[in-house]
Amino acid sequence: MSVEGLRQDGNRLLVPMLDADGVLWNLQAIAPDGSKRFAVGGRQAGLFCLLGDPGPVMLIGEGFATCAAARRATGYAAAVAFSAANMTATAQAMALAYPDADLVILADDDAHLVDHPTIGKNIGLEAARAAALAVGGRLAIPPREDDAA
Repeated sequence: MSVEGLRQDGNRLLVPMLDADGVLWNLQAIAPDGSKRFAVGGRQAGLFCLLGDPGPVMLIGEGFATCAAARRATGYAAAVAFSAANMTATAQAMALAYPDADLVILADDDAHLVDHPTIGKNIGLEAARAAALAVGGRLAIPPREDDAA
């Protein structure tokens, strides 16, 4: 897999956050332990990182790891939205930029948050479903262990 414009700062991976015009607005730093940080005060809304060359199918997901793994497995380009809150905006940007592409929204399954006392919902799945509905895309949900039966 190519590094897709990524950089490294010490032991942190730096992922560019671009707008639809290709302007760099921010960076996401991913540490070896998986923690993610954005530049303080930097813009996040409406930004994404495009992995690969867009073609007939475009994958859209929350995190870099999800998108990079799906891209590697399928060969399709993927757009990293960086957060559940940014999924619909990223999907809409991809639909506008690539109107003939089959958009596949990659859901993060946050089932563990449904029982959380203050969250009480599956944020990743709900955001992916909303993004798919907003652009007429397909929804891809990761399998659960209880699906095997």
